[in-house]
Amino acid sequence: MRRIMAVIGSLGNKYDDAATGLKTYFSLKLGQGFVVIYPKVPRQNNSRDCGVFIIEFGEDLMKNEDGLPDWEKLGYGGSRARLMEMLASI
Repeated sequence: MRRIMAVIGSLGNKYDDAATGLKTYFSLKLGQGFVVIYPKVPRQNNSRDCGVFIIEFGEDLMKNEDGLPDWEKLGYGGSRARLMEMLASI
């Protein structure tokens, strides 16, 4: 069975060391044969929207049961405003 670890990061490949460490850990615990992929995902243009992107990525992953979503086709504009509006209505 081929094991794939998808590194999904809105800051690009800034955290390659963390991905390498996770790959090593999982290989030791579960055996060899991991492939690391970096899907194209929307990038944040500031240093404060990490949480917003995590929520958006998580929502998209849960909606797509067949694998990774095509993030290039999904729009991420206005996510912060949408989330703030949703929280204010609770």
